[in-house]
This record gives sequence, structure tokens and C-alpha cells, in this order.
Amino acid sequence: DDAGVAVFGIGLGFEPNGVQSAYKNWLTAHEPSCLPMAFRKWAADAPVPAAVVRGELERMWLSAVARVAGGDSATAAQVEKAFAAAPLFDRARDAIGSEHRLYVTEREGGPGGFSVDVAFALDCTGSMSSWIAAAKKHIVAMSKKISDDVKKSAGMSCDVRVALVAYRDHGDSNRLVVTDFTAASNIETALGREVASGGGDGPEDIAGAFSAALGLSWKAEGRYLVLVADAPCHGDKYHTPGGDTYPAGDPTGLNIEELLRKMKGDNIHLIFTRINSYTDIMMKIFHDVYDDKGDDPAFKIKEIDLGGNADLAFTSAISDAVLENAMMLM
Repeated sequence: DDAGVAVFGIGLGFEPNGVQSAYKNWLTAHEPSCLPMAFRKWAADAPVPAAVVRGELERMWLSAVARVAGGDSATAAQVEKAFAAAPLFDRARDAIGSEHRLYVTEREGGPGGFSVDVAFALDCTGSMSSWIAAAKKHIVAMSKKISDDVKKSAGMSCDVRVALVAYRDHGDSNRLVVTDFTAASNIETALGREVASGGGDGPEDIAGAFSAALGLSWKAEGRYLVLVADAPCHGDKYHTPGGDTYPAGDPTGLNIEELLRKMKGDNIHLIFTRINSYTDIMMKIFHDVYDDKGDDPAFKIKEIDLGGNADLAFTSAISDAVLENAMMLM
């Protein structure tokens, strides 16, 4: 309670159990089968009057007693009297006040904290030198900004881990260079080893980058893959035909649309940094595959279009996109 955590004691059965003496917030239920339905109602978006919960639980309990007792009306009357005297959810309702959601979760960030994993799939071919330099220059500050912004906006601590998939293209000796989740300072060091090179044709190995990113040690509550690319993936359907050594798609057999579905299934949110129009056809297909068809904005690809301003992307735009999505998850 001192740490701001609402602790509820749950008493089961009719016999005295002392739960009201041991806990400031307490509730009772007469049989375990009543609990799931009750908690589902209290976790609903709209508040549910205590009388509705009481009435439905009462009917459930009396029905169960009637089955056990063969319809003995005296037993049912005794149960009804005991039920009416029980506080049930009234005390919990008063303690919760205006809150109607009950969250029970194990947070990687610790009590009162939130955790964020940010992985970068960064095109490191010859045209991307300014983006590699900006990432190296700002990656540590960006990580700190995410943590500070979560604390300021949500009032909780935030652990941030960063990973890097530096990708190029098939035929390049350093096609995929992967650094798993770690402190941002270690990613800064890894970026210092990257030099813009390679990439013979127009499209690059984004499918390989996505596959490598899915293999990272994701574990945070907020999971973000930031794709920084100035060229589309292989396959003529993802760009204006021509200039693609692999027009049928990834030569290793990877299906990038299946990788996007797996990404969404693993609760990894995709952020795309748009540099030019060459990636527009690809991103339209990515949106069609990945974006939630309902009203869940948390699972829609977030595009950042800064007109090629690499410094602005890494100083504020990416961290702002992460914060915007993270606030939907808390």
C-alpha cells in the first residue's frame, strides 16, 4: 500500500476467514467459480454497479446449492441470507473509486516500472553514411530520452535496451551484423564499427534483417523495431519493376509478409523512418499486412517522414514515436 500498489485479499466460502482483518481492501466469494466472472466484469471498460455483480453471483450460487441440495428451499434461504450479509465487492468498489480496470502483470521494469526494447534494422549500404553517423551520435541520448519521457508522462521508471541489425545485401560479406539487446552505449560502439558500403542493385536485404530481428532476445513490455531504409526489399511487387537482381523476392526463400505477421504476433511494434519515395510501394503493402484492421492504434505501423533529416530522427522523432505507442500499452 505504501508503494501505491492496491492489494486485495480474497476470502472464499461462508466460514470466517479473517480476510477483512488482514487486508485494507478485501472481498469475499462463496465459491471459486464465482471469481473469473466477477473479475471479468470489474475489468470491463465501463463500470458495473455492485448490485449487478451481486445479483449475478447470487443467482449462480443459489443455482449451485439447489443442484447439490436437491432443491432444498431451506438451504437456499440460508444461503441467500448469508450472501446478503457478505460485503462481496462493495468494499473493493469503494477502495478502487473511479478506477475500473484491474491489472495483474509481471513487469520487467520492476514494481511501478515499464520496460522498452528498441531494435534498429539499419540499412548500412553506401548511401546511408549520414544515417549511420546520426545513429552513433544520438543513440545514447535517444535511449535516455525514452526513459525520461516515460517517467515524466506516466510517473514510472523505464528500463530501455537497444539492439542493432546492420544490414546490406546478398553478396556483401557483412550482409547482416547483429548486436543483441544491451545498453545503448554498447550499440554506440557497434555503430562505430559500421561503414556505409555494399548494396549493388537498388533493393536491399530487408527480409534478412527482419528475420534476424525476430531472433533477438525480446522480453520487454514495449517492443519496437525501427526500420531505417532508403530502399525497398527484394521483389518487383514491392517497388517499380526493374533494377532488382531478385525480382521474384528474397533468394533464400524468406517471405517478408510472413515475417511481418510473426512480428505482430510477437507484439513487436514497427516504426519506419521514411527517407524517400522509393520505399512507398513496399510500405503500402506492409501496412496492408501488418496494420490492425480494427481500432487498435497500437498495432499500426508508425511512419516518420522527416525529409531525410537523420539528426532529427534520432534526437526526437523516434523516441516520440516510441513514447506515443508505449502510453497505449500502460
